[in-house]
Amino acid sequence: MILTIMSGPVGVTYANRIGAKLPGVLTFGINVEAQRVGFPGVAAYAKNLIFQDSWAPGVQFSDKTSAFYSAFVAKTGEKPIYTAGTYDAVLALSECIEAVDSLSSAAIIPQYEVMTRVTTSAKLTGLYPKWDGATNGTHPFYGYPGLSYPLSTQALNQGQVLALYPWLTSAKYSDNGATIYNWAYNSTKWTMLPHTTHDLIYGSEWITGSFSQWQNVSGTLEKVSIWPKAWYPGLPTNLTAWLAILPGINASTLYGLNQLGLWDQYGWWNIEYPGTGTVTLAEWIGWLSATGALNGTLY
Repeated sequence: MILTIMSGPVGVTYANRIGAKLPGVLTFGINVEAQRVGFPGVAAYAKNLIFQDSWAPGVQFSDKTSAFYSAFVAKTGEKPIYTAGTYDAVLALSECIEAVDSLSSAAIIPQYEVMTRVTTSAKLTGLYPKWDGATNGTHPFYGYPGLSYPLSTQALNQGQVLALYPWLTSAKYSDNGATIYNWAYNSTKWTMLPHTTHDLIYGSEWITGSFSQWQNVSGTLEKVSIWPKAWYPGLPTNLTAWLAILPGINASTLYGLNQLGLWDQYGWWNIEYPGTGTVTLAEWIGWLSATGALNGTLY
């Protein structure tokens, strides 16, 4: 598997080169060029490539998605990529200006800070609040064991956290599969890296982002949204349903769900938006088997 973080035309070059060298490899991550409607026409190995996305055909992130997507494609002939989020940003700015009846940033910014709204790519959006001037924590340098930000790192306080994620008061977790504990506020879990002031609030009830894959659909490569996806159909597909059955979940099962990433401080992740498709991994599995990479010998 290869994780990509790239923007611009290099995404096309990458797809061609990696496809020629390792035609069955699974590549996923950020590849902005792959979001474009013309990508399969210039990238010979676009098929099955997985990439972070903002919109995909037929997927309803909110009740505003379909109208925006259809109008965008009709007007431009192009599928919207992440930069089309400026549409929501301009509308949000307009609403703020009208609400405060002013063009002064001193008046507009406080309105931004308290405003929530449904957008074309999210159930709900809002901004993380400002630091209260007193609450601190630490934050690890991911990928660098033993290193972390100082204890003086700014953090959201308990009131701010619960205002954004009120369901945490009834949340339960398991640390080792043997015991269940209630959620408790810990400032080190809520430092302003990554909960940065004025950044978008993240969570299953807020904005999630999405991933798409170029798949062969009736002989044509089409962009198909594959995440968020209810990978476990027998489990609840929204936070409300999950919280309803949570009291009856035993410690080991709860621990397993936590380890699978289905349940964390941001919500319940066995969610799915209407129109979401299914990931295709058959060719990758076949390639692993054919090359002997299933046992890690390829490299």
